[in-house]
Amino acid sequence: MEATGRYGERLAYEMGIFFSLISPSKSRAFNQSENASTINDKECAKLLRKYGIQKQPDVYQMPDAF
Repeated sequence: MEATGRYGERLAYEMGIFFSLISPSKSRAFNQSENASTINDKECAKLLRKYGIQKQPDVYQMPDAF
């Protein structure tokens, strides 16, 4: 999941979905490395999935004060 806001993080966490947070700058750099010219929601989701498979980022841990 791209770290662009708190709503999605909290919702996924409350639903018991395991996920990783990726900064928008890392996402953008990965998209450029994949020569992604057109980015819409569907393509972005595919690229984030590919990033997760290749990079294996850590699973997000919700902070206690959330």
